[in-house]
Amino acid sequence: MRTLSVVLITGIIYVSCNNRQQSMQPNSVDSIAVNPTKAVAAKDTSIEYSIEGVSSEGTSAKAKYVGGRIKECEITVYGETGQSKIVYIFSDNKIDVSEKQLTYNTSLENTKSDKDMKVKKEITYVLDLNGNPIGKADVDRTDIFSEFKKVVPLEIK
Repeated sequence: MRTLSVVLITGIIYVSCNNRQQSMQPNSVDSIAVNPTKAVAAKDTSIEYSIEGVSSEGTSAKAKYVGGRIKECEITVYGETGQSKIVYIFSDNKIDVSEKQLTYNTSLENTKSDKDMKVKKEITYVLDLNGNPIGKADVDRTDIFSEFKKVVPLEIK
């Protein structure tokens, strides 16, 4: 009887540990919000980040990774009177940037969609991988690359 009890208890512990181990492994979800861990598989995935210190109204970034390396990031910097939408497209030695600066037609609280905004300015430019402009860059560009790089990893290991 005692041997049977030991076998049952051992079996229960084995099944319990095996189930917990499976639940801790990364799943096949393609989008992970804010603060990801390094346990994320180096596959094609999108991760959302919040970048602090850029705007009191908030700054969000949605990075797309392919094979664990960043390929594109869409950033929105929210402001009291408007917002900037910035897209970084990464290649091996440069970052192509397109930026749209928008103003609200109404107050921030009443802005519900893109229809409530108008385009103030659209610009494109190129950065090196350290965030420095290559060639001529508009002086009114939204320069947030140093804050971006502190939060968003360029590679998921």
